[in-house]
Amino acid sequence: MTDTRDRNSSARRRGRRSARKGVAMVLVLIALGVGTVLGAAALSSRDNSAAIGANAATLAGASWAAHSGADLAEAILQTEADWLSRNGAMLTDLPLAGGTVSVSVTDLEGNPPDEEDRELILRAVATLGGVQTTVERRISLVPPAPLESVFDAHLNEFAVFATGSLTVEDGAVLGRFERSPDAQSLSPVRVGTGFASVGNLNIGALARLRGVSLCVDANASGELIDAAEEDEAFSSGWNMPVPVPAIADMLPSEFVALSAQYPVGGGAPIIDGLLGGLDGGLFGEEVVIEGSPGAPDPLRSYQDLDILTGDEVVLDGTTNPDFAFSSVEFRGAGVLRVVGSVRLHIRGHLSMNFRGAIELAPGARLTVFLGGNLSIDDAGLGVNRLVALDPARGPGSVSSYASPGRVWIIGLHPASGGSPSPLYALRNRALFMGCIHAPHAAFIADSRAVVIGRVTAGDITLRSDTALLYDLRLDHRRGFASPASPMYDHTRLPIAGVLEAIDGAAPDTAPDALMGSLTTIVRNSPSPLLRNIIIDDDDELFDDDSPLIELDDCNDDDDDDDALGAGPLYDPEGESGSGVSGGGGGGGVVGLDGGAEPEAAPVVPAAVPAAAPGAGATLRDATRVISRARTTTVTSMER
Repeated sequence: MTDTRDRNSSARRRGRRSARKGVAMVLVLIALGVGTVLGAAALSSRDNSAAIGANAATLAGASWAAHSGADLAEAILQTEADWLSRNGAMLTDLPLAGGTVSVSVTDLEGNPPDEEDRELILRAVATLGGVQTTVERRISLVPPAPLESVFDAHLNEFAVFATGSLTVEDGAVLGRFERSPDAQSLSPVRVGTGFASVGNLNIGALARLRGVSLCVDANASGELIDAAEEDEAFSSGWNMPVPVPAIADMLPSEFVALSAQYPVGGGAPIIDGLLGGLDGGLFGEEVVIEGSPGAPDPLRSYQDLDILTGDEVVLDGTTNPDFAFSSVEFRGAGVLRVVGSVRLHIRGHLSMNFRGAIELAPGARLTVFLGGNLSIDDAGLGVNRLVALDPARGPGSVSSYASPGRVWIIGLHPASGGSPSPLYALRNRALFMGCIHAPHAAFIADSRAVVIGRVTAGDITLRSDTALLYDLRLDHRRGFASPASPMYDHTRLPIAGVLEAIDGAAPDTAPDALMGSLTTIVRNSPSPLLRNIIIDDDDELFDDDSPLIELDDCNDDDDDDDALGAGPLYDPEGESGSGVSGGGGGGGVVGLDGGAEPEAAPVVPAAVPAAAPGAGATLRDATRVISRARTTTVTSMER
């Protein structure tokens, strides 16, 4: 009798073998299917390989053509070709690499540029075999300028130049003036030093410095050079290969005879609106001071000018621009109004307080040759009287652009009657819109004081919650701090004679005389930089990733909405030096219209004639310098 358990076990073994055979068959069928698909794909890819290769070649050709068109447009910008009259269309349907290229240039708002525009968007569109590639570049253009502008006696290329020490405390702002036409320039805000020790550089960890380049001169120690190149407070830095000559001015000769009539305490008239002025005016009456032409006369030289609340004194330089005072002092909310171009010699101090104002009529300019101290306390210099009267004045109070270069405070050399160690102090929301050149002075901004302009001084201190906002239009971008300056050769070292002229200058050398000597040296030098120059980002010492500052963030008091003035100092949506996206790309400085290019014939770059050494200032008049930010490329293909 057969055991039932044996029969059941045998049946189970036969079942398992049948199941394994079924699984193997399924795997074989899957393998055959995969092989068939792969084989078909391989055959199909061989059929498409020629088309894929052709597309790749077309894409590469379109990209090359777009970049080449952009390069050609940059070359045109550096020549004397009249591209401004073409309504922004530089090249239209230019045959290139088997396709066509059209290049347009606009300002940052997408409009055709004019001769005042320095910040441009260049857009090159290449079309080749159904592939269209767009290249957009943000460029900063330095227009032609006389050779004499290279050497600036008052160092306008620097927002700050300190010969002794520089201190920027936590919460202080050092940045750009937002209303400047060049506020979006690719150039940095340059800070210069003429001292040697890194111990004289004190930057607070919470100081608001963005897009600021530290340029140390040839006097700098190794530690200071390292700070310029490595300190995270600065976006970039450079060791200038020359000692920068920060020289105090001598009194112009026209004032020597004028001031000699009435030395200090010598009995000259005292102008006082309360006690009676030149015309016997009483409190609040306008006193007009205007000199007769020709030789010095008593109507242009005075002892003291005291301005009280309600007084208005007008300095009218229309007939004769030069006036002299022993001192000028505001004792209340009075006004000194400047008409025409006025040069003012103050033998002693200039003191403003309690909402006094020095304002300029349209088209006016004021240059003050100051022998003593400067004090601006709760007052405004270079701004409208209504701004000066506002106790909450700040950068936001300046509603429209005016160049800080309209107002100059020049500290006189001790050999010309200047104090050897004057103090220039701005306090209590003082608002100064102008430029200061006083290498012997100590400069202090305190208690929410604001400078819109620039400062050269010995020891410079920006205390917490103050601001110095630089107008980049003051920077001609060709001077001591520019590696592309014609005073340097292609290795960025000074050309022959420059160092010798600077080192050999006497302590009482007039700044203009030294700058004239340096200009002559450069004019007569066969410098390799006679050609036009394109500056890349590294050359311009600019960090594309440096964020802009919001003024509202410069104060620790979050509840004080009007700290340092209403409104943001910078566009919170902006990004300094960023590329511009096109098509469906990401955000950028400004969006550009993708419409059809205007019809125009291609512009052919004009040759710049060579000039022999010594041929005069026109040797470099045609030089244009371009700084380029990131390039954005957008490609589309027809289906």
